[in-house]
Amino acid sequence: MEEGQEFYLDQDGVAYTVLHADQGGTFQNLQTLVEVSSLLAGQQEQIQTGHGVASYSVSAAPQAITISQRPTILPPRSDFFQPEATGTFRQSEPLPASENVSGREKKPRKRGEAAQVRPCHVCGERAGKHSYYGGEVCPSCRAFFRRSVQSGYNATYCCVKDGSCEVTLKTRKNCQFCRYKLCLSVGMKTSWVLTEEERKLKFEGKGKGKRKRKSDDQDEETVDNNLAVLSISEEEMLEVNDLVKTSGYYEMSKVNDMETSLIRDIIRMIAFCHPLPVNGQKQLREVLSKRYKKIAKRLREFQFLSFKDKEEIITQNIPYIVEMQICNIFNPDLMWREQFIPLMGQEEVDKLDRKLKSLNVTNLDDLQVQYSLMFSQPSLQHTRQLTEVVKEVGGWAQDACETVLMSLVLLFSPDMLNLLERRRVEEIQTKFAVLLQKYLNQRHQTEPRVAVSRFASGLNLLTKCKEMHNMVTGLEE
Repeated sequence: MEEGQEFYLDQDGVAYTVLHADQGGTFQNLQTLVEVSSLLAGQQEQIQTGHGVASYSVSAAPQAITISQRPTILPPRSDFFQPEATGTFRQSEPLPASENVSGREKKPRKRGEAAQVRPCHVCGERAGKHSYYGGEVCPSCRAFFRRSVQSGYNATYCCVKDGSCEVTLKTRKNCQFCRYKLCLSVGMKTSWVLTEEERKLKFEGKGKGKRKRKSDDQDEETVDNNLAVLSISEEEMLEVNDLVKTSGYYEMSKVNDMETSLIRDIIRMIAFCHPLPVNGQKQLREVLSKRYKKIAKRLREFQFLSFKDKEEIITQNIPYIVEMQICNIFNPDLMWREQFIPLMGQEEVDKLDRKLKSLNVTNLDDLQVQYSLMFSQPSLQHTRQLTEVVKEVGGWAQDACETVLMSLVLLFSPDMLNLLERRRVEEIQTKFAVLLQKYLNQRHQTEPRVAVSRFASGLNLLTKCKEMHNMVTGLEE
């Protein structure tokens, strides 16, 4: 306390400072003095009555006001104690006292606690903090809905079942039709999805301090314009769909060409984590090889090639496609049901799932078959390299169209082949590569640089599949 200051102590034991007209002061100083005196008074009252002491706190962001009277927190006792001059004080609103009458301490509720328990109305995952396009969904379903509307593929979705597929966190990627239908049923509106022009108009001028150089903008605009030229047409999209149908990707049952012993080995591997025997590994590769030979012979482009070139392509390139298909089984985002649908068919996987559950096989919902369980591992120095290749190749394709188109680009790869009509084979490969690029541009039309990056990484898979085949062949030898 400074010398020369005068204080007033009321009957409750609260001390107040007296400011004369020529003295300056802040409300924070008075408030602090009131707090200290109130605590002292409360301690005396606790000794006498045994009650708890109420605590006071001051807001961290006081508000400055100008008054001409004494603040109400200093009740006047006489005219002598009222300051004659006006002053500028900083007033803080006191928070409620922490004393609880019932004796129970109420825990403060954390901000956003209610949003953490809201499930996504589409797949059941934890929903976001906000409503997305009119529905309470997770960020993944929000992105799926936005991409579907912006790309226009929502009008082409179809369900291979009866349109009532179960959509959960683990199965939401299985059926786009049923997932999109659920998005609409929970209140998501297509009219709320902004087009690219609307997005640019809305966010124009935002993000201060992140200005780009004019040259960068021109380069980006050039890339976007070039990608806009490579957009897939309706006729080309129909051709892609016909190629997917020719490949048999969506066939409901695919076990007719599989030996009974191989099917039993696969069931034991899924149910009891029993490694696939060497004979089963050989049988599986033979099955996949025969399937792609049949697919190749159905292609019109393949039929026009010479007999020698056909045999060269089948002999040299089919093994690479087999390794790529094997890697697709071990996509890190898939559980065992989704892993084996391309191999066995949706109908057969559903039958197997029901049969295993009837036998009380546990942990099926969380089962993910690993490459090491299905195929033998190479020498220790190549284990990490093989794992990285399987993960990179298996995680690239995001739908059936990308899988089939990439397989065709690899099938007609003329590298290291002894061909009579190399130029024709190169033209066929270029055709399917352009189709793949256009399809990626359509899928990522709002993010053209993503399409470029994915297309480049897809072409790199050609080398990765050959590299993996060489590692596997070296192991078998």
